[in-house]
Amino acid sequence: MKTHFKYVSLIIISISLINITGCEEKKDVVAKINNDVITIDNLNARFKMIPKTQGVDEKQQKNQLLITLVNYHILLKEAKKLGFDKQDQYVIQTNQILVNMLIREKIQKNVQVSDEDLKAYYSKNVNLFKSVEQRRAQHILVSSEKEAKSIIARLQKGDDFSNLAKELSIDQATKSKGGELGWFVPGMLVPEFEKAAFGIGRKGSISSSVKTQFGYHIIKLMDVSTRPKVGYDQAKDQIFRTVQNQKQTEVFSNYLKQLKEKYKITTFTDNIM
Repeated sequence: MKTHFKYVSLIIISISLINITGCEEKKDVVAKINNDVITIDNLNARFKMIPKTQGVDEKQQKNQLLITLVNYHILLKEAKKLGFDKQDQYVIQTNQILVNMLIREKIQKNVQVSDEDLKAYYSKNVNLFKSVEQRRAQHILVSSEKEAKSIIARLQKGDDFSNLAKELSIDQATKSKGGELGWFVPGMLVPEFEKAAFGIGRKGSISSSVKTQFGYHIIKLMDVSTRPKVGYDQAKDQIFRTVQNQKQTEVFSNYLKQLKEKYKITTFTDNIM
């Protein structure tokens, strides 16, 4: 679920790249950065190591992973070009550390957040902090509508919602808690889910199947209350993280764009299987 306050997550995944040789078959290559290549075997090996996104096509996820790997490689080359790999070898042991050092030097040190930035964000987004109805709910997430309907039928026969969430939900973040999401206000959740959750009339009632980008949800309304207005001083720390995240993301995107202009990058997405 998305929230108002998304923290920056410059997630980099390491990969071993090999030099191109005369016997390298193009069909095995999914990306080429100067004289380095990423092969389909490299990509598939890394894909096995990361969490999968339910309801998203596997090839689409691999395409996104490939972008991440290409970004990682050009950042690593730039870090080495700037000499970060020549520093204290007792500290600099992995490529990941080099990339982190580059990000800290080029991104984090160049991002400043002022009080004026925080006040401007609060004024521009005042609706996020006003007094508003908030709801508390549980959900069960599954991959198909057929599964969702089967669970609804079991609930109608009296099965316990929390137990079914623990048993059947594919949302790893909430299943151990019986599917509980906590309190939320309008704008915090994906639109389809939010519309359904705020459309439930009475506490204890259960929604029909709700389709989102994550899969199919069954929602149970637990409680309804009013969240009081959040003043600037109370929200300041949270706003700081949000503004910092936005600025870091913008600086990182611009820096990565500049780096990509320095490297010859070719991807072969048709070779992704």
